[in-house]
Amino acid sequence: MNKLLIASLTILLITSFASAQKGILGFTPLYSGYSQDQYLCMRNSQNGFKYQNLVEKQIWGYDRYHKIGQNYADNVGLSTNSIYVPCININTTDYPYFGQENQLLTFLKYFQQNHDVLKGDFLWISIEQNQSKNCQWHNDFNVNCSVLDEIMTQVRRSAVGVDRFGIMASKQDWEALFGNKCNKYSSFPLHYKNYDNKPNFSDWNEQKFGGWTKPSMKTYSKGKFECYIDADLTVY
Repeated sequence: MNKLLIASLTILLITSFASAQKGILGFTPLYSGYSQDQYLCMRNSQNGFKYQNLVEKQIWGYDRYHKIGQNYADNVGLSTNSIYVPCININTTDYPYFGQENQLLTFLKYFQQNHDVLKGDFLWISIEQNQSKNCQWHNDFNVNCSVLDEIMTQVRRSAVGVDRFGIMASKQDWEALFGNKCNKYSSFPLHYKNYDNKPNFSDWNEQKFGGWTKPSMKTYSKGKFECYIDADLTVY
């Protein structure tokens, strides 16, 4: 066989394998206020980003500037997923409005007004430990599982759509909060976090938790700087 042809086929196979290993890349901006040109730069970068994940409800409140970021992403052909980080407020007597149910209902109303699930927008419920005052999960696995039950039930009843939301967590956070409880949610899509800088799922056998047999998305790199955007990088 022609040596040039062999070389060409070898390069093609290597490229195809690398592409298959890399998967489809996205990013999670760590801040808001980026320009449309920066979003366009991300789409056209060597990584060829296809989507973004926006943390729209954090423990300390809403970042409504993310709506602008969503519009910019849409204008340049990037889809947008949302991340909701619950504040598990134990002190509901003093702060009844900030109880988990009111927080989630407020967020879901905001999500439904600003996102189009028919267009591909997805909602991740982020399960993570935190040390913020009045926002800490309980020390009881069973109680924490009951709280998650309430969250998932409310989201199911909303207009998000049962196939348009999933759970985001790391093995460390999940096992610290639930132990071996709450495996019943393993039928939902999983976005797991493991900062090994590998845009693939080769680490999954070591990272398995919660009864999931395979993940849908992974955050694999933390705090990268590209196109003057600080972001975590994801793959699916």
